[in-house]
Amino acid sequence: AAVPATAGPALVGALRDPETQVRANAAHARARMDELPAGAAEALRLCTTDPNDGLRLNAALALRKAAAADTADLMRHLLDDPSVRVRLVAAGA
Repeated sequence: AAVPATAGPALVGALRDPETQVRANAAHARARMDELPAGAAEALRLCTTDPNDGLRLNAALALRKAAAADTADLMRHLLDDPSVRVRLVAAGA
């Protein structure tokens, strides 16, 4: 199901939640939205450093919505991620 654009600000806030699963769910929802606001990109970048594979994967998926020039270095870094799924998303970005 589509995530309404009105959920955007709440999702950006949820990307900074102390609970890993909340951040992972917010990143997953952001990945299903059409646009990535600037505030979300920085929070998603931080999520890519988390030890949780699912959170890193969802953050990488959401960051594909950002301009390639803004995420190229990060995606190159994620090519060395321990998770093969994260590496595949980074390679495809």
